[in-house]
Amino acid sequence: MRNLTMVLAAGLLASTASADVVLTYGFTDLNGSFDSSTGAFRAVATDGASYSSSGDVTAIGATTAEYAFGFTTRSGFADAVFDISVTGNNGLTALGSGTFTITDDDGDTLSGSISGMWINGGSGFVYFNGTMSGVGFSDNGAADGTFDGPDGGGFGIPVTQTNSNDGAIVGLFIRNGGFFGSSFRDRPTQIDGQILPTPGSLALVGISGLALARRRR
Repeated sequence: MRNLTMVLAAGLLASTASADVVLTYGFTDLNGSFDSSTGAFRAVATDGASYSSSGDVTAIGATTAEYAFGFTTRSGFADAVFDISVTGNNGLTALGSGTFTITDDDGDTLSGSISGMWINGGSGFVYFNGTMSGVGFSDNGAADGTFDGPDGGGFGIPVTQTNSNDGAIVGLFIRNGGFFGSSFRDRPTQIDGQILPTPGSLALVGISGLALARRRR
């Protein structure tokens, strides 16, 4: 089943029809937390008592690396971690920058830098819209040349485009209360990204609605 969340925000992932997107990823029910003393937001895969993360990494035209519910418990390596700062908070928006790392079943990683804006959507909705840069793969461990899902599927790591990709990233979590006014943890968080082989990801970020649609398994 696919779970579709439609929200209004100052950004979107544009249609992939003319953007030459080569890779997409998406994770639902990451564990989101914020430390007000450091201004650091983190969303990390979890297999908790109340909810469990799931997601996928898909090479367009190839296959999908599957991350089913509770994958962190079943795999010794698989993970998804997003670290984004919160600065210049004026109550309505804030700036954010950081990094992300998605790890496959045997330790290979997809990672890059993040830069963008947090948006207070009201009613507890908090969005992040931004771009990615320096996105690439690291073939760790056995150096098998493939990115493997902990629950099946995978694709060959594109060795000709290992560290030069850009892209767009969007995120959403819901928290009753202020907009990063105090520390919190254990907030289910959804994050999606689209990756291009060449610069130009800014074209993917516009003023429009934000649609987050990822696979829940």
